Amino acid sequence: MDNSSTWISRIPTLDKLGAVITAEPDPVALAKDWFSSFARSMGNSEETIRLLSPDALWRDLLALTWDMRTFEGSPKIKAFLDERNSSGQMRALIRKDFVQLQRPYSDLLWIVGTFKFEVDIGHGSGVFRLVPTATGEWKAFTIFTNLESLANFPSAIGPLRSREVISGHTWAERLRQERSMDARDPAVATYTGETLHSSQYKRAADYRGKKVFVIGSGNSGHDIASDLARNDIGGVFVLHSTETLNKLKDAGFRVNSGIKDAGLLLQLKERAGGHYFDTGGSKLIADGKIKIKNDSAISSFIAHGIEFTNGSTIEADTVIFATG
Repeated sequence: MDNSSTWISRIPTLDKLGAVITAEPDPVALAKDWFSSFARSMGNSEETIRLLSPDALWRDLLALTWDMRTFEGSPKIKAFLDERNSSGQMRALIRKDFVQLQRPYSDLLWIVGTFKFEVDIGHGSGVFRLVPTATGEWKAFTIFTNLESLANFPSAIGPLRSREVISGHTWAERLRQERSMDARDPAVATYTGETLHSSQYKRAADYRGKKVFVIGSGNSGHDIASDLARNDIGGVFVLHSTETLNKLKDAGFRVNSGIKDAGLLLQLKERAGGHYFDTGGSKLIADGKIKIKNDSAISSFIAHGIEFTNGSTIEADTVIFATG
């Protein structure tokens, strides 16, 4: 559906905000005052919402939702904060030194600042952007929170780095085990064939005479399946995402126009993937040289292949994970 006629820009111009700037703002003082109020408001969603623009955006990466979520507008942000206040809110908020007034155009400006905080699961960092309002107050138009590290599981770097001296052979074997799916997942361990990540794929000739199953439909998945198909090796594609050609639809490839039907750019910004720059793979799918399996999710591995939730199975000598 074409929503272009009803699309409304969310860019916080001075005119849209009803704000008038009569003197050069002091970004450090404004950021300090706002952040002090923000930190004190933790646990009281009503107070936090008063510090945000009505159509603010709050983007969280794992820190508060254990997911990648964006909340748009005061009602959704308040519901999100109410849930956090009962199950684990931010604490120990500390504003970092970086504060900057940014004015890309004469009618568009904001103050950007950064901070750090703690949650039950670990330590996080954040970014806020403040915009002026009609009352003269500066409120947050965007807030970004990100989980940086897990509590009680610090990165093995610096003084925590292992001092064990090992041979190159031992190091290579440990690396192989870490990369091997069957070394970690009991469900995969029942599978008697070969599993590998797309980064380990070298050449189609290594799989001649084998049935190969490629999981993933991004650039790597397309490229590997295309290489296999061009060398007459049975590549099968399992879809995790989409692209846009009628012939691909006819071949069973599910397509869309990106997030909010906005095409590639928003898809890249929000997901950093889920697309394919066609280098010939699309034609191979449309011509049936790369088969499609997208009618059911994977249920489990079996001895000689994969079983799906609808009860169907596919035999595979090799499974290649092109899933990121």
